[in-house]
Amino acid sequence: MEKLKDFLSSPKKTAILGLIGSVLNLAYLLLIYIKLHSSSFNIIVYLLLYANIIGLITYFSIILLRILKKKGNIKIANYTLLVTYIVSLVVSIFVGILEGEIFNLQDLLRIITILYLFNILFHKLKFMNNKIFAVLVIIFSLLPMINALLSNRTTISINVVSLTNNLGYLLIIPYFYNFYNLLKEENKNGK
Repeated sequence: MEKLKDFLSSPKKTAILGLIGSVLNLAYLLLIYIKLHSSSFNIIVYLLLYANIIGLITYFSIILLRILKKKGNIKIANYTLLVTYIVSLVVSIFVGILEGEIFNLQDLLRIITILYLFNILFHKLKFMNNKIFAVLVIIFSLLPMINALLSNRTTISINVVSLTNNLGYLLIIPYFYNFYNLLKEENKNGK
């Protein structure tokens, strides 16, 4: 248990875990796009819809460059991540309206994530608690998996793909959880 705690408290290790989770999400997106490729779904709209995944990969890459090589601009990483989540939300709402769906769980998760990212990336620890964010992401990640498992319409391959996507989101949580705690500690110490 102590080794797990040490692992999860390491910014380098949790950033690597976050990058792995982001790459898993990208793999999920590529698999889904290949399935949708026969439809008239536009690649640009699809990429914009999931710009947040590209933002996460960029963010964790810059963070790891910063940790390992002392290179990389944290402000660029922060703004890229926040902007890609906002773009993803706007495109998701727009596509949802076109498809007759006003709002979905993914949109809600994106809004929650944007508020949380604004909190920690710009040192405004007032909007959302760290634990609340972690619990909400876990719930929103588990709901589609449970739904897929309970649904008789899905196949094992769809469940594995869904599991891969949601596991990717879960692997991102430790980095931001630690980052929030570090910021909270800095605020207590008056830095």
